[in-house]
Amino acid sequence: MFRRNASLGSAGCSSCLAPVLDVLTDRQERVLELTAEGLAIKEIAGRMGCSERTVKNLRDQALQRLDAPSTVRAVAIYVKARKWGHPKPTKVRGQIGLDLA
Repeated sequence: MFRRNASLGSAGCSSCLAPVLDVLTDRQERVLELTAEGLAIKEIAGRMGCSERTVKNLRDQALQRLDAPSTVRAVAIYVKARKWGHPKPTKVRGQIGLDLA
C-alpha cells in the first residue's frame, strides 16, 4: 500500500498539499475539521450521529493515514491542505459529497 509521508503537510506548496487529504475518508476528514473547530470528542460524536468510540477510531485512522504523530499535527496538515483549496467534504441529500465552490 502506498503511504504518504506527513512531511508533505509541511512542504507549503499547493501541488504537495492538495493530494495529502486524498488518503482520508470523508468521515475522517470531518473528524479533523470538527477537531480544528475546537470541539471535544463527545461534541463531535453528537454532530456526526455516532459513538465517541467511533470518533476516536476515525481520528486514529486519520493519524495513521497521514503518518502524523499527534492529533495536533494531523489537524495542522488538514488545515494547511484546506488553505490550498482541497475540496471540503459536505453532506448533500443525505450523501457525503465534495464542496467544489
